[in-house]
Amino acid sequence: MLDVKLQEANLKLLKTKANLDLVENKKNEFQGLLKEIVDAPFESEVDNVKVLESEKRKQEHKYQEKMQKIKRFFGQRFMKCTFDNYECKSDNQKTMIKSLKEYSLSKKENGESVFLYGKSGTGKSHILAAICREMNENFIAEEFAIIAEKKRVAIMNGQNWHNEVDVYCKIQMLIIPDLIIRDDGMTESQKELLAHIMEQRYKNLLPVMIATNMSPAEFGKKVDFDGVVRTSSRFTHMVGAKRHFMFSGENYRVR
Repeated sequence: MLDVKLQEANLKLLKTKANLDLVENKKNEFQGLLKEIVDAPFESEVDNVKVLESEKRKQEHKYQEKMQKIKRFFGQRFMKCTFDNYECKSDNQKTMIKSLKEYSLSKKENGESVFLYGKSGTGKSHILAAICREMNENFIAEEFAIIAEKKRVAIMNGQNWHNEVDVYCKIQMLIIPDLIIRDDGMTESQKELLAHIMEQRYKNLLPVMIATNMSPAEFGKKVDFDGVVRTSSRFTHMVGAKRHFMFSGENYRVR
């Protein structure tokens, strides 16, 4: 009888010890969890609001910088140009503007470029400014005559003209907003300059946007060296089959 009671007492002791071990394990788990909570960075609602406000200020600053660039490159008149306030007169124009808006938001990872052509006053500069407003790429918009003048001055001063135009070769997006070429074509020096810029941008998958009153065929005839289809072929490859856009209709400037 005594042995039975001793066995029962031993069993109770073993159970009690097991329960104590379980409690100890739970205690350790709880303490570990508590330590993680205490050590974790505390993000209050106020902190989250501060982060959002900081991000908002950055985006606003970035937007204002972009608008100032549009003003500097295109003029104050074009600061309000958007895709929405471009006057479409036909379904074809609506389709064209839709495609250009999609282009402005795309990543352009393979140097996808755009060629806008048509008569003066049909809205090419309006759309270029609208694209600049929407796209994320850092850009420079410069008339080709100004770039050519920088080359001429550099040569005249005995400097390496490649260094003077290097920024146009490396900027994320280069825009030539009003490419006007004389009836007899470009000079050999101008062809050399455009060929150099296009070559560098082509090799490095950097996009270009050109606006001109010349058709793609006329552009090719005037920018290439005689018998060497080089500059136009590279640019044509960058533009692809669907990014030539013809602007037609009345001249908005004389309405």
